[in-house]
Amino acid sequence: MTKSRNKHKITVLGAGIWGTVMANLLACHGRKVCLWEFFKDVAGKIKSEGTHPDLPDLNLTSRLSVTTDIKAALENSCMCIIAVPSKHVRKIARKIKKYADPSVLFVSLSKGIETSSLKTACEVMEEEIPGLRDRIMILSGPSFAAEVCKGVPTQMILAGKNMNGLLEARRILNLHPLRIEISPDRKGVELGGALKNVYAIGSGIIEGLKNTGKNTEAAFLTQSMLEMHKIITRLGGKPETTRGLSVTGDMILTGTSRKSRNFQFGEKIGRGMKPETARTEIKTAVEGFESVLSMKKLCREIKIKAPIIETLWEILYTNSGPLRILEAMGFNANGAKKSRK
Repeated sequence: MTKSRNKHKITVLGAGIWGTVMANLLACHGRKVCLWEFFKDVAGKIKSEGTHPDLPDLNLTSRLSVTTDIKAALENSCMCIIAVPSKHVRKIARKIKKYADPSVLFVSLSKGIETSSLKTACEVMEEEIPGLRDRIMILSGPSFAAEVCKGVPTQMILAGKNMNGLLEARRILNLHPLRIEISPDRKGVELGGALKNVYAIGSGIIEGLKNTGKNTEAAFLTQSMLEMHKIITRLGGKPETTRGLSVTGDMILTGTSRKSRNFQFGEKIGRGMKPETARTEIKTAVEGFESVLSMKKLCREIKIKAPIIETLWEILYTNSGPLRILEAMGFNANGAKKSRK
């Protein structure tokens, strides 16, 4: 990327569901957009057929440029949107490092924590690309990409450390059907995005179990949000962030809907399916699966008790059985409340 850049060109890295929907939305609003994809077959289908394998009902605009050449994708961009699973963020950062102009706005859509470093996507980008500190932001909040591409009004939150950068990025991204708020609490917003994927799995497990219902679901959502608040504030996030779009809003959405891949994954486990089999059936990335491991490590590192996260780790990684989620909530296996002394 060069400093003398076309201020209308936006690069989107990753032609998954969110990356494709965001790229198409921007292109439909007249932006010059280049969508980069690692897999040639996916890029080829988008270019030749104007559709995405996982979005058959979305007709992509002909104004959208698609490439597998990452250098060409980044050339003369004013904004780079990172739309890859969190486990691939470091690899992508290293790929673009030599082409990256730190004056460009970087926006992450990745919701997860790197297992090895326990860093958020923005922190990984900062570590790999010197000088990026004030130019990397997170766009998060309660949003299903499939609804955005249908024009469903959607409110999201853009968080970063530089107010001028946030305002400029919002000006570019605040397009119908999106309504974007801004926040200086990048840490809290990123943690909320990662944590809600974890708890959405638990909510799905509750849905899949026999003899549970809306009462149980409400209890789980409440306990989950309290646990999220405790973790986020301990790690430096602001209390008000936990009451906003990126935590409460996103948890309400992904923790109650079968449109959520994490919820679907959990529901299959609640019905008795092994975690690895459930992952295979979901096909696309289940960010919460790896985030459970990351969050369990992080909670132990900061010495905070998070019984729901600990129990989800046991269910997903030690095959302890889905009924353990009820025990973590204070119920016994058949749903009867334990006596509290």
